[in-house]
Amino acid sequence: MPQHAINSQNSTNAKPALSRLSLRILVYIILVSTIFAILSTLVQLRFDYQQDLSVIEETAIKIESSLAQPMAASLWNLDEQQLEIQVEGLLSLATVQSVQVRELIDGNGVPILLRGDINAPQQTKKSFELIYQGQPVGELIIGSSLHSVIERIKSKAWISLLTQIIQTLCLSIAILLIIYFSLIRHLNRIVEHTRSLDLDKSAPGLKLQRPAFSSRKDELDSLVETLDQMHQRIHSELRANQATNIALQAERDFVKTVIDSSNAVIITLDKKFKIKDVNPSGVLLTGFTQDEMRGQNWISLFVDHEQRNIIEPLLASGKNLQDIELNLTDLQGRQQTLLWSFALVYEHERVKSIVAFGHEITSIRSSQQQVLELNEQLEAKVSQRTQRLEERNRLLASTLEELKDTQESLIAAEKQASFNQLFQIFSRELNLPIASALSDAQDLRLRCEKISEQVTITDAAETLDQQQQQHLHLESQLERLAHVTSNFKQLVVDDEQRIAYAFSINDNIQQLLHSMHDRLENQHVSCHIKCDPQLEIHSYPAAFSQIFSNLISNSLVHGFDQWSGERRIDIQISTYRSHLRVIYQDSGKGIEPTMAATLFSASPSSAQASANGLGCHIIASLVRQLLGGEISIDLSEGPGSRIKIVLPLEENKKNLI
Repeated sequence: MPQHAINSQNSTNAKPALSRLSLRILVYIILVSTIFAILSTLVQLRFDYQQDLSVIEETAIKIESSLAQPMAASLWNLDEQQLEIQVEGLLSLATVQSVQVRELIDGNGVPILLRGDINAPQQTKKSFELIYQGQPVGELIIGSSLHSVIERIKSKAWISLLTQIIQTLCLSIAILLIIYFSLIRHLNRIVEHTRSLDLDKSAPGLKLQRPAFSSRKDELDSLVETLDQMHQRIHSELRANQATNIALQAERDFVKTVIDSSNAVIITLDKKFKIKDVNPSGVLLTGFTQDEMRGQNWISLFVDHEQRNIIEPLLASGKNLQDIELNLTDLQGRQQTLLWSFALVYEHERVKSIVAFGHEITSIRSSQQQVLELNEQLEAKVSQRTQRLEERNRLLASTLEELKDTQESLIAAEKQASFNQLFQIFSRELNLPIASALSDAQDLRLRCEKISEQVTITDAAETLDQQQQQHLHLESQLERLAHVTSNFKQLVVDDEQRIAYAFSINDNIQQLLHSMHDRLENQHVSCHIKCDPQLEIHSYPAAFSQIFSNLISNSLVHGFDQWSGERRIDIQISTYRSHLRVIYQDSGKGIEPTMAATLFSASPSSAQASANGLGCHIIASLVRQLLGGEISIDLSEGPGSRIKIVLPLEENKKNLI
């Protein structure tokens, strides 16, 4: 076909191509503008929707601040009329669609008043707790309608979207016109000039049609200059091709020399795997000459029979292959191992030939086989030792289980022995008051029988006086019996002591002293407390009352018994970091050093029970087990008894949780 015909055809095809470019630009502009319009509309609608929700939320906050307390008072006072008025007032608000009032009964919310459409769709609900004088009495649930908000958003969405589409179309047309006059028409001229160029001849430079007032160069002018420079460069490159071909021939000769002198086997194959050329290393490996190998199938010469079915599909796949290990048996019958790689040579995007590279690795594989055998022997030894270790581990596990069973048995026996000791102490404590009370009762019965037989005024007076003394003694023994029984019951922390909440420890002790006022006054004992009135802790107030009650009782019974000195009890309570420190001190007889070491032991002995009862054991149990603290006796602070108690406040919070 003549050159001018080709140029004419290319020029004719250029216009539809540029027309398609204009159409694509228009489509891209419209698409991007439409997406931007939709996104901006969605952002605006999202903003408007959030504003409407903020109005509903602000209304709910105002309702909570203004009506929650009055409605709680109406609910507490059972004023249904006032509650109706308040609910109707809420329904009159524009954002309120439904109102529900629930009364708190036994911890459950029971609906007592329902107004509005509670189950309506597109409704958001907000609940408020109704609290009267610090106590929750019910719950207020307000439903706000979103229907009007959504409808307004929908109408606004259509208007905004239509406006954006119209703006997008007008803007796209204007941009396309600008692009055509400033770019596309110049591109058409550049294309026509480029297709008319003859690479064998020189041509005048291209000049773009520019307005007279436009003198500054732009990117299109730079493109035209580049095309002219490229045309000139092609002429010089064509002249340089001949010199390049000569250099390439020299390179071919050099490469052939390198291939012939290489220790690796290098073979050129055609698409049917027939040998086209082979270097001298292949001749030395097989024993055949180069002429004998040319035209032969590479697979039949270099691959043993059992591996041919494996390598042939791989070569036929049309891919470069790396590190394919194959066995070869030479003319002397020696088997050798080669590591092959195959590179495809393309010409016009089609496979022209295959270059095979083979490296002899027979000695390497022999060494690897020896290493594998050594590894297998080592693995066998490791397996044997592993089995021995597993057997020893199973034996150790069995021994550990036996030790655990023995430990559990010892713990159970120790618990049973401790319980038996406590029961003996409890029996010892009960025997004396019961026997004394029984003796007094029998003596009273005999005296009553004697009085019924013969009574004089003098005998009657003496008998009545003796009966009064015996009654007092009997009452004392029965009180002691009740006290011992109560103490034994408190050896296990009951449910009341496990109720924990925030309380003032100063108020707790003051209430205890008020309940023990008569006992303190009868024995002329003064009690002084040094504690911050504002100190509040989260713990078990019943346990604290029991601890201080037993401490004071021990002082009254043992510390001030037949004591003629000052009768005073001091209680100091303070906090240090995360601990509560309690110092209890009386001015009585004090505690003997031999008894102080075991007074607050885990299980009291019979001697301790006879001297102090079970009160000290109860104190130690509450302090250590329930409150997680420590209790000790300080014998270095002069006369009287001084007891220190340290309680971790953080531990009490954990127990509370």
